[in-house]
Amino acid sequence: TGTEPYRLLPQLSLTGQSLRRINRPQLALETEAVRFQHDALVPTGTRFDIKPSLSLPLEGAAWYFTPKLAWRHTQYQLQDNPGGDNLNRSLPLGSLDGGLFFERELSLANAPYLQTLEPRLYYLHVPYRDQSALPLFDTTLSDFSFSQMFRDNRFNGIDRQGDARQLTIAL
Repeated sequence: TGTEPYRLLPQLSLTGQSLRRINRPQLALETEAVRFQHDALVPTGTRFDIKPSLSLPLEGAAWYFTPKLAWRHTQYQLQDNPGGDNLNRSLPLGSLDGGLFFERELSLANAPYLQTLEPRLYYLHVPYRDQSALPLFDTTLSDFSFSQMFRDNRFNGIDRQGDARQLTIAL
């Protein structure tokens, strides 16, 4: 019926990054090649995804600021797809992430505590791309959570990359 999940036959993922050094550029790479199979008459095929990124983590004793640029390219070779056999999507991703750390000692009922305040700003820009012709092999919309507000994609999975021009302010 097409409601069962796809089988991944095979799946190969490779992720790597340069050593994290404060105030130095950091390179990262995420790649995946996977073949999706299904018994029903639905689109099947191979997906290859590559996402290189460059960031510059800047830090001080009570602050951090990280600009980041990435490029996502996804290539499909499909069978039984009404939208075509060879599809692809390429788009840039850019983000700025910064925050401060404030601490103070305080005493409540003669017990010592450390009070912290950590404001954070996160800006994400991802341009719109029409992805309606691309299959949905293993992608869903993420549940809303605190950490989701600081991710570069509102989807779980590779088949969709959410467009964004958003600023997140957290305290």
